[in-house]
Amino acid sequence: MVVNSQNNRKHNSSSGIESILQIPSMYSFFRRLVGGNQAALRLVKDYVCPFTGAKILDVGCGPGSMLEFLPHDIQYVGYDMNPGYIASAKKKYLDRGKFYCEEVLKMSVSDHASFDIVMAVGLLHHLNDQEVLELLQIAKKSLKPSGFLITCDPVYILNQSYIAKFLISMDRGNFVRDSEGYVTLARSVFSSVDSLICYDLLKIPYTNCILKCLI
Repeated sequence: MVVNSQNNRKHNSSSGIESILQIPSMYSFFRRLVGGNQAALRLVKDYVCPFTGAKILDVGCGPGSMLEFLPHDIQYVGYDMNPGYIASAKKKYLDRGKFYCEEVLKMSVSDHASFDIVMAVGLLHHLNDQEVLELLQIAKKSLKPSGFLITCDPVYILNQSYIAKFLISMDRGNFVRDSEGYVTLARSVFSSVDSLICYDLLKIPYTNCILKCLI
């Protein structure tokens, strides 16, 4: 059963923050400020675990922040709908990866079943349930039989600290779920889904749910 998301519609006051974060330099600054770089490093080291020659698809790649922490001996492809993010990524990383400006649900991923790893970091909580299912299907079709998907998103949990809950409620994503919501959606597409709740990925009080999905 698909679990309905907790739809945290933001007040108009948040639109200004969202506009600022659409600027690549401001997004990167804010990301560093809250500990996004250390979170990315931990995700890569403990969960993505790239190997030599691995082909990695980064869905919703932003300005290519995850590539900063990936080894040079992998093949990287990133998609994002923000043209500013993609332009910034191309300028910074040059031929280290291929970047495409497309909506994630309309990606023209031609290399079906060719990726070892698909990443969707900070993406699922921006999508409603149906959109998540569509994205998961795209990810599954893009993976080799031995491949896997890694996701990481803010999550609501029982007895969550007030500060963490407040900060998550201010996130740009309108569809922050509880862990069961994320897992139920993933298990409707993937045969094996492992989940982990992390409390210390960022420098601020924040709770994240990491999924590893196998075909």
